[in-house]
Amino acid sequence: LRLETRYADSPISLASRRHALATTSLILRIIEHENLFNENEFDNLLLDDPVTATHRFMRDLTLRKTAEVRSGDRLTMLDIQEQLAEKALQLCERINLPEDEVDAAHTWVTINDAFRRSNPAMAEYDSYLLRDYGVATKHYWLNRIDTFSKGDAESKTRSMQWDRVLPIGNGIAMMNKAKITDTAVQELQLSPPPTRAAIRQKFILENHSNLDTRVVNWSTSMVNGIQSTFSDPYGYIDE
Repeated sequence: LRLETRYADSPISLASRRHALATTSLILRIIEHENLFNENEFDNLLLDDPVTATHRFMRDLTLRKTAEVRSGDRLTMLDIQEQLAEKALQLCERINLPEDEVDAAHTWVTINDAFRRSNPAMAEYDSYLLRDYGVATKHYWLNRIDTFSKGDAESKTRSMQWDRVLPIGNGIAMMNKAKITDTAVQELQLSPPPTRAAIRQKFILENHSNLDTRVVNWSTSMVNGIQSTFSDPYGYIDE
């Protein structure tokens, strides 16, 4: 079993990174202490078809699409998030958890409430989400692409005139074109640079047959022989 939580993407705010890691830890703790809950308490949380539901939720900008859970009900992603946050709070009352995870459990409820006050269908979000979590950034971008693809005349006109506003984005392509040689194209086709995923895969495959336990810290990087540590997302301070 491999669990991966990505938190170092540049567009993600520190608060979002902290929340992603903290809620992942809380979910793992709920699984670890499932004996503290009744057996049927999770029937409204377990998706009948997790893969299909994930794709359905990821494509949904309104937070209104539903998926079937084990109980037979159809719930939205936000419905499920609210129940998970409730379970996390219950766990906080039953066992001793680190202070930052207890704080994250309460923050989880606050975030869910803020989404309830929002109108994602119109890309209108609560100020709390806009200020601390940057939730609308990707939505605005997707919303504009959707509008453009529908043939909105104003959006298309702005896009075509973007290079006249500021020489960035499309402006670079229009005002400062750089000729790419055929040799450079062929070199990249024959020897493409490795991706981070390929490097991780190579490491896992090379060590797959090892019987000894290996501890890898993905939060460090080494450049020119100097090791540095990425900023700790749990070090976020709400000012």
